[in-house]
Amino acid sequence: MGILLNALAIERLEKHFALIYQTIFGSQLLLLQRINERGGLVSTAEAESFFSEVKSKFSEYSDWNFEKYSNFLVRNGLLVVSDGVQLTPAGKDFILFVVRYGLNTEKGL
Repeated sequence: MGILLNALAIERLEKHFALIYQTIFGSQLLLLQRINERGGLVSTAEAESFFSEVKSKFSEYSDWNFEKYSNFLVRNGLLVVSDGVQLTPAGKDFILFVVRYGLNTEKGL
């Protein structure tokens, strides 16, 4: 019974990650990867600097701030923004999901 429940939980998590992947912006995926490469935590200033770079490349973000940009990631449990910007365990698992299935990280925006 335990194996079946574990398999069901993994399947549900992967479906959730697939839905996130469908709607995540490429630059948000890159942000997650950068935070992961830096040990899972960056300063708010560093994250905002990254967003400034993104903003300069995509006019669609011209009236956005970092809070609006990171809201999707926070709502989906991938990031926590508090004293810095931290990748959650689910955020780390999402990155592993993308790698495991060889999903394209060169998405738009």
